Amino acid sequence: MALDWISNLFQSEQARGLSGDSATGVALDDANPYYNYRLRRNKADGDLVANPNLLWHTSASVKRRGGLGVHIASEKGDSNALFTDVLLILSHADYSRAVNVTPEPWFGRAMRVLLQEFDDFCRNEAFQRRFPHRQLGLRILCDGSADMSGQALGLEAGEFVTGLLPNLYTGPVRGSHPVIGVHLNLPDAWEGYKEVGRLYSDQILFTVGNHWLDNYSHPSLKEGALYRLQQAPDGSFVHVINPDLQDRYQVTSTDQGGASVLTLATREGAPIAYMVLAVIDPPVDQKPGIQMPQQTGRTATATIPPPMLIEDAVQPGLHNSRTIIPDAPSERIFTLQERGALLQRVHFEKFMEGYDVFLGSRGELGTVVDDIAATFKVRRRTVALVAQKDGVSVGGRSAPVGVEIPLESNTTIQVGAQKLDYRDLRTITADGWPYVAEIRRPASSNYMVWGGEYRVGRSRECRVGLPDESRNDNIQWKAAVGDGATIRARSGEIPKSQFYTDSIMVASEHAAFDLRSAEPRIVCT
Repeated sequence: MALDWISNLFQSEQARGLSGDSATGVALDDANPYYNYRLRRNKADGDLVANPNLLWHTSASVKRRGGLGVHIASEKGDSNALFTDVLLILSHADYSRAVNVTPEPWFGRAMRVLLQEFDDFCRNEAFQRRFPHRQLGLRILCDGSADMSGQALGLEAGEFVTGLLPNLYTGPVRGSHPVIGVHLNLPDAWEGYKEVGRLYSDQILFTVGNHWLDNYSHPSLKEGALYRLQQAPDGSFVHVINPDLQDRYQVTSTDQGGASVLTLATREGAPIAYMVLAVIDPPVDQKPGIQMPQQTGRTATATIPPPMLIEDAVQPGLHNSRTIIPDAPSERIFTLQERGALLQRVHFEKFMEGYDVFLGSRGELGTVVDDIAATFKVRRRTVALVAQKDGVSVGGRSAPVGVEIPLESNTTIQVGAQKLDYRDLRTITADGWPYVAEIRRPASSNYMVWGGEYRVGRSRECRVGLPDESRNDNIQWKAAVGDGATIRARSGEIPKSQFYTDSIMVASEHAAFDLRSAEPRIVCT
């Protein structure tokens, strides 16, 4: 149950490392990692308005391929889908063209294409939908639109973003029914309660916060995904404050006039929101197999009294309603935030001059990046930055294109709107210390239940799985090695393919987090 609880309630992204598909992840918010890197940037090899199939696979070339199909395959894991619907964000140029496509509406055509591709994927990969009666839902947005609260990702024609979010729900379908009505009183915004949304029988998660990706969003809620209501397969409910924010916010419960009321507040006790979760009875013709939860609340007899609800603000929707307080997880949670990447010294100096790490025009960092804005050149124990195009700055100064800038101290590197903190680590004298620099970027989180040991490494068996991208185009070989496919060593010919950044820097099972005692330990394996 603990593993199911992590997967379903605290679903987190794979660690990104320096390579693989994860280099295309989009960071949305420096301050709150919950939605960071759940979205991926893609570039179609062609006109996606003329050919919506490019949304599923962006290219005929497997090595260059991105798109929704690649995103879903990379998140498949060994269990059922942890999403019901998917998000697509198109560039303003492509969205405007798609709206005007005739005679067949483009959005209907795109939906039909993606549904067929997804059905084929499920059949070929034995991939289980979370709710068999529900087709894949699709939400398509225009970059920078009001639906995104004006946040622009700077997508150009041919670029699009895919998102797999456990809380994304495009609406009920045949076989769905509402199970919980979410009523909020925001003391800084309005008096009394308003129903702001519903959790449905085939919905995984409902989030309340201030982010445009939340199921209900309002600026006074302070943080993205601040409160999360989860529906378990057995029909019970679990709720939790975002684990990344539990040191700053809390949820408490009281009984007010016969209704169970939740209070979202700061740790200092300042209320942010009052919430009532009202049970909605299933329809008479509800299909067998869908069970309603056990009711733990009491019947509301009238209105909820002050300060939760102004007395003369009658709430017909809450009269005679059954209200509940969901279970709160009792397990202790370890939150691990990935903050960036470490650059190691060059290990095989007999064969290699060094290696390169690329910075993309959108702020991507990796050993495989499509649109390179700058290159970190690691040679022996030194690092230099070379700008490939205008718009790159180091320490607040513009970097001339094609000129090597030695990085010999802590500094800030910026490309477009993305800032990265660079830290020189060569002065550390710990025995065996391999790192020459650290590059910090916006965080993403992994969550682990206390009481177990969780491995970190490139193996698919690791709880914190780092990428294992076997491409080695970024390695700069010594002239003596030549352009062949092998390296001559004392033990014989070694294939060059065995040398790639991930295999050199990270073991299959590299380390472990031991959470079996009162204090966490990290173990080198």
